[in-house]
Amino acid sequence: MYINSDLATKLTPELTRLAKYVQSANATDATRDVRPLMSWLMQIGQIDPHFMGLLQTRKLALTGFQRRIDMLEGLTAKDADKKRIEQIRSRMVKSGISKLFGNIVNAYIFGQGAVRLVWQNDSLLGTRVASVQKYNLTELDIDTKSLNGLLFIDTDTKSQAFTSKPLDPATHIIIRANPLDGVDENFTGSFARINMIYAWLKYDDMFQWSMANKKFGDPLLYAQYIKGADPDEIQTIVDGLDALSSSSRAAFSDDVKLNLLEAQRSGIVEMHKQFVALIEDKQSISILGQAMTTDSKVGSNYAKALAGNFVREDYLYGDIMLVQEIITDQYLAQDFAQNYSTAELCPYVLRFNVDEIGDTETNSRVILNMKDAGMKIRKDEAYRKTGFTPPAETDEILE
Repeated sequence: MYINSDLATKLTPELTRLAKYVQSANATDATRDVRPLMSWLMQIGQIDPHFMGLLQTRKLALTGFQRRIDMLEGLTAKDADKKRIEQIRSRMVKSGISKLFGNIVNAYIFGQGAVRLVWQNDSLLGTRVASVQKYNLTELDIDTKSLNGLLFIDTDTKSQAFTSKPLDPATHIIIRANPLDGVDENFTGSFARINMIYAWLKYDDMFQWSMANKKFGDPLLYAQYIKGADPDEIQTIVDGLDALSSSSRAAFSDDVKLNLLEAQRSGIVEMHKQFVALIEDKQSISILGQAMTTDSKVGSNYAKALAGNFVREDYLYGDIMLVQEIITDQYLAQDFAQNYSTAELCPYVLRFNVDEIGDTETNSRVILNMKDAGMKIRKDEAYRKTGFTPPAETDEILE
């Protein structure tokens, strides 16, 4: 287990240490060590509620969609396929595979992630995933010798020395992401790395604001005395001010003028709020594709919000495509090999019912026009696009 000594007694490293983390993670020789950087990225959600909220938004957006197992594009399901699809769906539900969708999105934001699938025979369902082993970020690094592979980092708890070896893709779900793919192939940490300095600055500013608030938050009391006053007299005035601050009682000669300087709390608060708001807008743009505000100096708020919805919808589609691809290529392929054949390619894919994003009323009109024109359309697709559930034989039908 890796232990970052910089984070043993505090939640953030010094800025100079953070620069060292990046340098170590960027190394391509024997000095390469991503563990310090990744251990810090693991802390961001604890110190930055806004970043955590953005992460949860990305993950929770997937939970509202129904999923199905379907045939590969261009293939038609035969009776044997329909039976297999139902069996695969049952194993998938029993094993709780949908709980891994959040892991996949997390891995995309943090640049890497892996889950080892432990398969066991189930007398009722066949061979299914009985348990999973998850890795934290300090246990993984990109495998430069593989297009999508990851290395497992095994750290000696006592010495903190480490060795690494490739994860077996035959037993793992492996996710690797790089927003600078094709520009910087060695960019470890993905979007979390982009946001780490924002989180650090906000956390640091919180303490700076707290100290300034303590210093300038209360009215400042000061005294004026006649030029040329004796030092002992001046000290008596200072002692009197100290007494006022502690007991609200003090005595001064009539030639001493006391003044009350208004507190500067409001200005300090406003500066802090503006600083945090600016940073959180940048974070929202990097994670969701838009700022979480309708304030705009250019164009209408409605137009901005509408454009933002389209951008965020693109991000949602991207997450859906990512999860579909990972589960299809890595989980369904393993399930097919475990239960049906190792000689054939898996002909089944995971698909989200993305029609739920669209306008079901518009879809209904399109389907009606297609029917009037004599065009053929599959019933299951018509039900999905209109948002209705195909009735079972025992259901009461609305005539």
